[in-house]
Parts: sequence; structure tokens; C-alpha cells
Amino acid sequence: MPNDYTILVMFELVGMAGFSLYVMTYGLLTFGVLRGHSVAYFALNLLAAACVLISLSVSFNLASALTQIFWISMSMIGITAQIMRALNGRNGQGPDPVYSPAAVVRTISMRAAFGGCVPRNLSPGSGIRVKKTAPRNGS
Repeated sequence: MPNDYTILVMFELVGMAGFSLYVMTYGLLTFGVLRGHSVAYFALNLLAAACVLISLSVSFNLASALTQIFWISMSMIGITAQIMRALNGRNGQGPDPVYSPAAVVRTISMRAAFGGCVPRNLSPGSGIRVKKTAPRNGS
């Protein structure tokens, strides 16, 4: 039969697993392995929040508990929305942002603002690709 210390350590390990899932999910999102609107992204956040919330049952902190409840709620809403989109035949969240006119104009404007030194296929920090037919400034 496990003693109290063993139970505390087990809850701590569950909390650390949740932290690890948060960090891993953020890294996968940052490096483009996951997309911010994918079911996998929402599922990993839900699992991470659930692990941290379980660990809070031993060492309670109201602010942290409310944060985890928020992440669980938002993840469930995100998963539901993606499932509904898939059932309605919409794969994604509408028009492709890669080739939207606003994205092209914004990227071209950033190129002009930086004197043409922005790479032609990416705007800095946004990760938005420009159509190959976009007009070139400066060269």
C-alpha cells in the first residue's frame, strides 16, 4: 500500500507531465509541426491542462486551477468546432489565408516598408506565404 509521500510524488509527476505536454505542444506549434487550428493541437492542450489540474488537487492554487479550466474549456470548444467543420465539409476555417488578397497586400507593404529587404516568399514573423505572381518592389 502506497504511503502519503508516494501519492504526493505521483501527483507531482502527473503535473510535470502536463507541463511537458504544454512545452512540447508550444514547440511543435512554433516549428510548424502542428497548426493552431488542428484537433491534435487542441487535444494536446486539453491533456496538458487536465494533467496540471489533477496535480492541483493535492497542492491547490485557485489562479492556476482557473487557468487550467479555461484551457480545458477552450480546447473542447476548438475540438468541437473542428469536428463540426469537418462534418459540414469545410476542411479548415474558410478561405486559405496563404493566398488571401489581404495577406498579399500586407506582405507587399512590409516589403516596401523595409526597402525591399524582406524575403519574397515570407513576411517577417507572420509566416504568410505570398503568391508567386505578386508584384516585386525594388528589383
